[in-house]
Amino acid sequence: MTTQLPAFVTPVPTVEVTVAHWLEAFHLSEPRRRVFPYPQFPLVFSCSTNGIWPTTEFGLIKENRRTYVQGQCELLDRIAFLYMASVDTDQGGRFTLTLAGAFRTRDGAPIVAFSLCA
Repeated sequence: MTTQLPAFVTPVPTVEVTVAHWLEAFHLSEPRRRVFPYPQFPLVFSCSTNGIWPTTEFGLIKENRRTYVQGQCELLDRIAFLYMASVDTDQGGRFTLTLAGAFRTRDGAPIVAFSLCA
């Protein structure tokens, strides 16, 4: 017997993540961790059609205060692509990374689940 999901449930893609991928994202989040040392969400990034950058302050981060990191971490590039596909605006937003996956900060919706591998 197969279970049918309700129409409003969207399956979340799963991505295999190695320790090296995780450490790349962790090191790129260094500017944020200096400003917001919240251990529950150490990895928070913003993205838009302009690029990806670590979130270093509350509210809108002005263009001249952003350190763009797209192209430096395949994992972040993939998450940002999936994030932009999941929102109905070109303005983007923020996402957090945990060991379980990546989540939109605006509503906590999952973007991608992680399958940790060696």
